[in-house]
Amino acid sequence: MLKQPDLAKTLEALAAEGPGLMYGGALGKKVIERLVELGGCLTMDDLMDTKAQWIDPVSASYRGRTIHVPPPPCEAFQYLLTLRILEGFDLGKLPRNGTDHIDTVLRAIRVAAGVRIANGVPSPAEAGRAPVGRPCREPAGARARRQAGRRADRAMDGAGVRRPHHVVLDRRQATATWCA
Repeated sequence: MLKQPDLAKTLEALAAEGPGLMYGGALGKKVIERLVELGGCLTMDDLMDTKAQWIDPVSASYRGRTIHVPPPPCEAFQYLLTLRILEGFDLGKLPRNGTDHIDTVLRAIRVAAGVRIANGVPSPAEAGRAPVGRPCREPAGARARRQAGRRADRAMDGAGVRRPHHVVLDRRQATATWCA
């Protein structure tokens, strides 16, 4: 079980004090101080000039659950497509973190990245009209799943270009992966 008591306290404080905690308040001050320690240049004025805006998320189903991610210009729709691809594989039958498991997941990620790159990232103004959800729905999801499911020594990216893809596992199951 993942426990994050500091995050819990922060969320409780935000619920109690509202956005002023971040924008001009103690939390904003802590964030700015930490960023400056790390060499950042964000100021409290920058935070104060920020205006939050609600934008509807992009969503897709995965194994009976609905997953929501931020819409463009965030590139998170790649996660949705990766999950839609992986939904077509019975990962539970593969040894956890074994070579077939890792290879399947990495191929799904690679195909999803290729689709994201091929579709580009729309500007915030175009996000509401952009077809970013299309690759996450069938039949596009099925096409991507077939592409990820191809067993080959060389992986294909979303544009159909063959590229070497290497995964190495040591006896402790530490993993290294790279693409040429």
